[in-house]
Amino acid sequence: MKRTTALILALLMCVSMMPNVFAFTPETVESAAETVPGSESAALAVSNDPAVLGDNYLVDGLGKALLYVSGETMKYDFLDSTYITGHTTYDNGARDIQYFEAGSSASLASDPKDAGKTVTKLVTGSAYSGFGFGALYFDPGQFNFQKGRYTGKVDMYLDPASYNTAREAFLFRTQVYKGGKNGDDANSGLDLAKLKNGEWVTCTSTTGIYDGSKYNYNKAMESESIRFLACGINGSAGTTSYLRNIYYYFYPANSFMIKGTDGKLQLVELSEGDIYTFPAADGDYVYGSEVYKAGDKIAVSELEYKTFTVGGTPVIVNDGKTPGINIATGNQNPLTFDEEPALTGFTGGADNSVTAFDVEGVTGNEDGGKAFKVSVPASSQYMSVYYNKFIEAYRPYFVKFDVYSNHSPENACLWLIGGNSGNGGDHINLQNGFAAAIKDNKWYTAAATARYSANRTNIQIQVDSWWGSPVSGHDGTYYYYDNVSIVPYYKVSYIYDGAIVDTAYVNSCENDGTFRTELPLDLTKTLSVDGKKHVGWSLNQNSTVADAPEAVAAANRDIKLYAVTKDVGVTSVTFMNGEENLGSEDLNYDSVITKFTNADGKLFKGWSTTPDGANIISRVPENDTTLYAVFADIATQNEYGNLIYYNDFSNTAFAAQSYTGWTHDDGRTATGNYNFFAGNYKNDTLLGPTYTGNMVNGRAKNEIVNDPAGKAANPVLKMTQTGNYPRFETFFTNNGAAEPSLAAGTYTISYKVYVPASSNGANIYTVVQVNNTDDTGTDWGGRYRKFSFGRDSWITVTEQIKVPGDYEKLGKLGFFSSANNANGNVYYLDDYAIYYAPSVTLTYMNGEAEVASKSASVGAALPMVLVQNERKSFLGWSTDGTKENILTTVPETNTVLHAVFEDVAATGDYGTLLYYTDFSSEVYEDKPQWDNNGESNQFADSNYDPDGNGTLSTRTWFATYENAYDPAGSGNPVLKVNKKNNNSRPTIKFSAPLASTGFYTITGKVFVPKGQSGNNRFYAYADTVTDGGNSGKLWDYVFENGTYNWDSIKINYTEGEWKEFSRTYRVPEDIPSIGQIGIINSLNNTQSTYYIDDLAVWYQPAKAPTASNDVSVRVDSVTGIRFSASVSASLKASALEYGFIVTRKSVLDTIGKTANDLKFDLTAEGYETSKLYASGVAYQKDDEGNVLVDKQYDVDTKGNVTYTAVCTGIPKASYSESIVSRPYIRIAMYGKVVTAYGKAVTSSMKEAAQAVKDAGGAAYEDNKAAIDDILNA
Repeated sequence: MKRTTALILALLMCVSMMPNVFAFTPETVESAAETVPGSESAALAVSNDPAVLGDNYLVDGLGKALLYVSGETMKYDFLDSTYITGHTTYDNGARDIQYFEAGSSASLASDPKDAGKTVTKLVTGSAYSGFGFGALYFDPGQFNFQKGRYTGKVDMYLDPASYNTAREAFLFRTQVYKGGKNGDDANSGLDLAKLKNGEWVTCTSTTGIYDGSKYNYNKAMESESIRFLACGINGSAGTTSYLRNIYYYFYPANSFMIKGTDGKLQLVELSEGDIYTFPAADGDYVYGSEVYKAGDKIAVSELEYKTFTVGGTPVIVNDGKTPGINIATGNQNPLTFDEEPALTGFTGGADNSVTAFDVEGVTGNEDGGKAFKVSVPASSQYMSVYYNKFIEAYRPYFVKFDVYSNHSPENACLWLIGGNSGNGGDHINLQNGFAAAIKDNKWYTAAATARYSANRTNIQIQVDSWWGSPVSGHDGTYYYYDNVSIVPYYKVSYIYDGAIVDTAYVNSCENDGTFRTELPLDLTKTLSVDGKKHVGWSLNQNSTVADAPEAVAAANRDIKLYAVTKDVGVTSVTFMNGEENLGSEDLNYDSVITKFTNADGKLFKGWSTTPDGANIISRVPENDTTLYAVFADIATQNEYGNLIYYNDFSNTAFAAQSYTGWTHDDGRTATGNYNFFAGNYKNDTLLGPTYTGNMVNGRAKNEIVNDPAGKAANPVLKMTQTGNYPRFETFFTNNGAAEPSLAAGTYTISYKVYVPASSNGANIYTVVQVNNTDDTGTDWGGRYRKFSFGRDSWITVTEQIKVPGDYEKLGKLGFFSSANNANGNVYYLDDYAIYYAPSVTLTYMNGEAEVASKSASVGAALPMVLVQNERKSFLGWSTDGTKENILTTVPETNTVLHAVFEDVAATGDYGTLLYYTDFSSEVYEDKPQWDNNGESNQFADSNYDPDGNGTLSTRTWFATYENAYDPAGSGNPVLKVNKKNNNSRPTIKFSAPLASTGFYTITGKVFVPKGQSGNNRFYAYADTVTDGGNSGKLWDYVFENGTYNWDSIKINYTEGEWKEFSRTYRVPEDIPSIGQIGIINSLNNTQSTYYIDDLAVWYQPAKAPTASNDVSVRVDSVTGIRFSASVSASLKASALEYGFIVTRKSVLDTIGKTANDLKFDLTAEGYETSKLYASGVAYQKDDEGNVLVDKQYDVDTKGNVTYTAVCTGIPKASYSESIVSRPYIRIAMYGKVVTAYGKAVTSSMKEAAQAVKDAGGAAYEDNKAAIDDILNA
């Protein structure tokens, strides 16, 4: 008996809780004794005529049937011989159907609903928790698996008597089997209610997709065999089900269907890239809202898997990409969750429900009905909700929804996950307004345009608790979502001859979510076709007139604009380079001119119709003409020094030749064949005798072509990779000559590079090498300087190399790609130049002390040398020590430079200076012990910190620091901050928090380079913590008046200018104490560079009244204890109010407070504030400055005021109880009000009376009876 391993197209019965990966093995004869295989090469004995299936052969949305088993026998009734070339039989040909698992069985039986009919019966065995399988097998190579969609369909009946009620789930599944492992499954839910009632149910699996190499975009098929599982029975052993009408359908890729007026389906099979012309018919071709007419030419990519009905009526189809409708509702209404079924498509969260919104006091959502509520477990950090619908790659979607949460505003985050991936970014951050809405107890309306880089099955909204592990207290946090709109943009396709040549998208909505009734069209797009002139666009495919309007009505279908062209003739063009006739060429009218020429020492600019170059044109004219080459002089000097080599690639001639480099100390010598380019300009004097020239190594195909960005007559070098590590380099050694010898100085290489999107993401570098070999040593960081590049756009790369300094000698410079195994990658180069600047010696002096001596290149930026003197601002380096002669570039001769300083005042408008830095010391990196996360920080030392209390730093995962000269050109050293994705925080941390009552002010300057405004939002801030993080109440301290209003606190700057800023914090009114203070760039998910300078912290104390220790009693018309205090005349002048605050000492003792805690913010759990203390006003002004109260006990000749307060109504039984009194004053400074408190004084009625008696004299004798009465009480 021949051993055979069967491969499988299996149609299986229902599966309950089917595992994702099955552990079964295709049976052999020895492992399945009841199975007797027939001949492996048995010819098909079944019909391959589709007519036997009738209308079941082609099914809308499924495609064409590949096989059919009626179930009346255990044999195939139909097999498509195009895809299935043979099959294995069993039991000597008695059956074609195989089944799995020990103890399971398959046989013919009477239809349980109609005894006169025969069907296939399956009974499960005990293996794999009751899974039983009916299967159709195909031997390796007998199934011709093609690109397209695969779907199984079967009728199934479950015997209710054998149904295992403990297993409630059933699935119908198709499954790919490859290499002994299960591939992706394609499942389908069943009508379980009908199954349990003993009814026949038609089951259709979810479609599996094969793209030519992978199934469902995940499992690679390669050349191995395939098994499809279609039906599984879920239950314990003995579960019985019945099968009939088993189909497997295939919908080929690049195909679609047409339904005629007679209702018959036609499958149109095309190839990738084909253009289909709709034939004449009795009506238009309609699919949903798409309508095509006879003669329309449409790319197959626009038609694939659709069914067009001839003479059909257009309807709106909610397929996830129909524009102008909310895909969450299928119309233009938002999803409000008020209608049933409210949960359609919306899932997510650990605990979710549709419920009435009953949180009181919330504003912002006028719907007032139900909402989708999700709750956050205590252990959760991330939580997502999803709207499940097909989302098309690169089509933008306008997403708008309302959200409300009881989350704390400090760490409230809100994202559309991957929402910016279609634009080359990542997530869309919606947190800013969300946090403000939470603070104000309001719903937040989020709106954004999402664009994804791949097809998706959902829109994902995610929330997060910002840093690290979830903060405590998440348990009980919830989110409500309401009024959800997800609206696809309209796609505008620009079409020529049936092919889409460009695409644009138009928002279906205005910014507020209102649906547009008209859509603007961009008619400025152009098309270049040889032999034709593009005259415009039309909505009519066959139009000869460019009649497309500037706007069209929104009609819930994508827009197609067809190019209108006219035939043009051929123009004879003669090209002249000066007096030299370059020949004539016949060119298509209006095509781009791509002829190039060159002249030594000149830059090629293009072609002119006049010899004087006054009329440069970019396209071929209509009439025969002579065109003249136009050149410009090449600038041989600029800020980089003298030009020594330049190539604009207008010289199309380059020669391949062998090359042998100089021999190194280790005996290696570079040899090979290279392409050498002459270039437009070279300076023989500066290059020296060893100069070789430009070369491209043998790892790229080289061509001179026109600019890929479309600029006419701009020659560039195209390098098509043919081996690893292609490069374009300038060698500074002759063929086989001695090692290179270049003059000391700075060498600058500058060139443009263009990388098409089709090339892979290899790193690209500027080559900096001390020799001329392809590979020397392992110092990649020194030899190759990496730069960032975009896609489909030119960038300019500039690198500078000092010789000596960076290198003792320089062998070559150039362009290098680290792309490995990337043949076919394309790179374009243009305007390749190398400059040289000689070196001079600079001596740096700080007073009489020499700080440094440096070699520098003439004209280069002045080398960075820093000096720092206490409480002095370093302004820069001067030739004579004056500000007027501060340098920013290297002079032409050896020069002594002198440090220039400016004194920094110890006191100023904001009080006393506590801390100052002008960033005139080198930044450094460390992991400080005080950083509670152990993070690396970068530091900048101070010029002034008399208490040694401050440290300026930032965590390196927020930003990095660099010393830099003023970008505005003053020569002043400043701090350059390179912000990463998260907010950056250059802040001063205080080891001992600043806690004295008064005003603390941060001052400084910030500079934002031009073009970076969208990446920066600054505010000066303070926090209580002293480590690298932030406290839980950071935002309460940052935002004024308890409102999350960024505009009220942000620093308004102008690009390209320094902006001074300041912000004052009151202690303790605004913040209990200051652990750190500085500036934050608060935008997340953006990278930027900015500069800061002259960062300082100032303190202005809030002076308090002077409390007197002399306590007395009042014994006239009222009896009480008198406390007194005094204010100076100047303090009174700045006061808004002063007086006393008093309480009983026993109250403080009861609530665990001391006399120093007696302030207006005194609180205690379980006590009303009004019961904790009393207060009295001695002096008060209104908002206009009018004096309302002014009680004076005494005023001296200098205007100093003594004021008193008497506590009355004290019961005699409490004369021994201590009273705590404290004077206070409210002062306005820097636009803020602070309350300062004097010393607390404690005494009782008896203690005050005893003091009077002990002092004796008239005060006691005149009031003896009253005093003694108090003491005897």
